[in-house]
Amino acid sequence: MHKSDLMKFCEPSIESIAQPFSHAQHTYASNGHILIRTARILDVHERDDAPSLDNINKYFHPSIIQQKHQPIPDMVKSKKIYCSECGGKGKDYNCPECNGAGFVEFDTDYHHYECPCESCHGTRILQGVCPKCDGVGYYFKQEPFQIGTQYYHKRYLAMIRDLPCSVFAPGNNINEPGHFIFAEGDGLLMPIFV
Repeated sequence: MHKSDLMKFCEPSIESIAQPFSHAQHTYASNGHILIRTARILDVHERDDAPSLDNINKYFHPSIIQQKHQPIPDMVKSKKIYCSECGGKGKDYNCPECNGAGFVEFDTDYHHYECPCESCHGTRILQGVCPKCDGVGYYFKQEPFQIGTQYYHKRYLAMIRDLPCSVFAPGNNINEPGHFIFAEGDGLLMPIFV
């Protein structure tokens, strides 16, 4: 597994988890809902701003890992929604704050104001990958899917299913993440409240 493979598990809008990070013999990536752990990748370094693993490591205890894991069952596909943030473009899209005008307007009781847009700084186009759809131009409606007594987002279950040889064991209670194993590592998925 390479650093680029882990980027889809990161959250670009939160600096501490915008990139994968290493700790001891493992490399981690997380978006706050899902966490993936692989053998340490040499070009992913330890960082001072990385999240603490103190509360997470207990879920990688052998008693958790030895739970009965099973393949993730087939799920009915969620409804595809074209991204309103980037207009379905995915990359290099009109700034949603100014709608591509480069400035924002507002009125008070006495004046009309036009100010340069703070999001795009007047450039009108935001460069790079749309954070809402991860650059693909669409996303799937977040729908819960039940495994055992817990519910999980279909999107994250699908990400786990895409990993080679993946199996999943749901958490035992509402505050306990599910655990998954795949060919090159393992990880955790937080349940959702329904």
